[in-house]
Amino acid sequence: ELTNDVSKNVYVAATPVRVTFQRRVESGGSTVSTKVEGTTIPRWVRLVRKGDIFTAYESIDGVTWNQVDQITLSLRTNAQIGLAVTSHNAGSLCTATIDNVSINGVLTDTVTRAAVPGDFAMLQNYPNPFNPETKIEFNLPNPERVNISIYNVTGKLVRQLVNETMDSGTHQISFNAGALAAGVYFARLQTAGHYGTIKMILVR
Repeated sequence: ELTNDVSKNVYVAATPVRVTFQRRVESGGSTVSTKVEGTTIPRWVRLVRKGDIFTAYESIDGVTWNQVDQITLSLRTNAQIGLAVTSHNAGSLCTATIDNVSINGVLTDTVTRAAVPGDFAMLQNYPNPFNPETKIEFNLPNPERVNISIYNVTGKLVRQLVNETMDSGTHQISFNAGALAAGVYFARLQTAGHYGTIKMILVR
């Protein structure tokens, strides 16, 4: 397919408040969107193509998926595929993890946007999966009060790791899951002007 501002296209996007499945099924035609409002973060989205059928899904935990919508869109075999992370806050960057990308049946490795010194960033914990300890790294552009909390898949707070003022720069916090059950957990970092969430997998 040719790529320009009126090309056929289809994509699914997640923001802190909604999931949007947007498409243009004819070159030069109108753009149509299906939106799921009132979503929370973290959020997972998936776009699956089977022939000319495109189906968008969203998930709160990356395990259970809900269909957003499904459309028919005729594209050439050699279509262009892109992944993007954008920030609507001109004063800061955002962080995201892009994983489980399957193109022609080939599953890619996880890709995490690297932190840029001087910018706010919350990086993926390492190791992940982990048992029982992992490290969470983040950058602060300025001294700020930092809260880092751990939640389970139901949204229940299970541990508060940090609640203090920290200097600017790169920081690394250890999280020992101790007696927590194996499963998916979320680490949420929040300051007065920034937030970030990562998905962590505890194995036993």
